Amino acid sequence: MIYSLFNNKNYSSSLLLERNAIEQVNEFTKSAKQVLLVIDDKIINEFYQNVKFTTMFKIKVSEEVKNFSFVEKIIDILFVNNFQKDDYVISLGGGVVSDLVGFTCSIYKRGIKWINIPSTTLAMVDASIGGKNALNYFHYKNQIGSYYFPEAVIIDCILLTTLPQRQFYNGLCEAFKMGLTLNKKILCLLEDPKKNIEQIIFECIKTKDQIVREDPFEEKKRFVLNFGHTVGHALETLSNFNILHGEAVLLALPYVCAPKLKPLIVKYQKEWNINYKIDFDINQILEIIKRDKKNRENILNLVYLEDIEKYKIKKMDISQLKLLLLGDEVHD
Repeated sequence: MIYSLFNNKNYSSSLLLERNAIEQVNEFTKSAKQVLLVIDDKIINEFYQNVKFTTMFKIKVSEEVKNFSFVEKIIDILFVNNFQKDDYVISLGGGVVSDLVGFTCSIYKRGIKWINIPSTTLAMVDASIGGKNALNYFHYKNQIGSYYFPEAVIIDCILLTTLPQRQFYNGLCEAFKMGLTLNKKILCLLEDPKKNIEQIIFECIKTKDQIVREDPFEEKKRFVLNFGHTVGHALETLSNFNILHGEAVLLALPYVCAPKLKPLIVKYQKEWNINYKIDFDINQILEIIKRDKKNRENILNLVYLEDIEKYKIKKMDISQLKLLLLGDEVHD
């Protein structure tokens, strides 16, 4: 079944979420003369053997490829082959691939058609929805980016069958964040995530899509989706990205929620084997946060969770955030 995602006069996307959905991508691209497939090189051939494309670009994925050098590589392919605005680029991979491709598509000829096929749990529950695309810069996370929506998001859980367990749970960390802040039904589904994975993905997408419809360019309400991300991005960066994105967010949550919620967070940290010792210097964390894109003259909009589905967006300066990280409650 095809669902309509974020939809207004400027942007709209279709969502196809079902088994073997990847088989239907050719229906979306059949009008194009050319199709570029940008793909994570770890994805096995049988998953995309029926996808029609004229050119392929395989990427050995890491956070290091989210840079202008790889943007230029994709643009070179598009330009040399004379891709037009009505041709298509398909991204098949996790959040790194969709960030890179989405950003590139947003600037090539001021926008070329794009279809996103996420291949990881993290990308399916979060990164594939909302139109945000970003590059890293000087080792800092997501410093350069654009808002650009794919024509369609095609989600096929068969792609998760070869995903390493660590990556599977990495994505569930973002689903857990969504359950805590906006949709407690997700928390119930997470009690048996492998059985409920399609429902978890759908609930996350439905919840995020509603927020994006109300606040597409993160002027106010969309800030809630950043719960745990300000501190999480810093932990991710300081670990040289050895701590995965979802893991870093889950490790950050105890710092930005009421004490009564911490046992629930710790429960999932243990169940999903996210047991890294956080021994980074607090001043190192704060230095990275100073470069966070949400920082405005050392004032941050920080999402603080008081209870399940009950949050506040607090304006906080760096000194107040330091107190929070040290374990002191910060009051309005």
